[in-house]
Amino acid sequence: MRRVFQTLNDENPDNVENNGPFPCKKENAWLHNGYYFWDQDIDVAHWWGEKGYNGSYIICESYFQYDIKFCWDLHNEHTAREEFRLIAKEVKTRGVNNKKEVKVRDIIEYLQKKNMFKYHAIRLAGMNSIGFNDPLYERHILDKKARYKKQAIIWEYDNRPAIQVCFYQKNALNRKVFKIVYPDEYVQDEIVF
Repeated sequence: MRRVFQTLNDENPDNVENNGPFPCKKENAWLHNGYYFWDQDIDVAHWWGEKGYNGSYIICESYFQYDIKFCWDLHNEHTAREEFRLIAKEVKTRGVNNKKEVKVRDIIEYLQKKNMFKYHAIRLAGMNSIGFNDPLYERHILDKKARYKKQAIIWEYDNRPAIQVCFYQKNALNRKVFKIVYPDEYVQDEIVF
């Protein structure tokens, strides 16, 4: 089982644990409507709580069964990125999207409308989500000379990408458990026998 975290606005903790996770249905939800989680790194969940909720937030922990057949892993899987690239090209050439820029959300929406979206979740890291001035920022220069001469293909390494998993159904990929792990005053002690 793989651990993920959902960052939410700080409100009724009983409601959060009893009824979560909660979907994002905003028009700008970059991975389309779904249940957004931060993949494995609780520090990134805290970062979003500070940035997205102005420091007034709850973090809940959950687990899911990672299955490449049903999780479109655009972060780790080369074949998934190639599939995405081909679909994006098709969307652009067919003029399906009148916008100058085709976004991840547009690709998913296109596939859903055609009943071609076979995935229950998507896993992806946003580009430059964590800014240069952010305390969580961890980008490492691998070769400074090559960077300034623009001779290297890879001269930086992002050691703390903000990877998200968006589930398209509440319990997709056998997602289980939804319990508050932050703030401490909302964490309920577990009784072990």
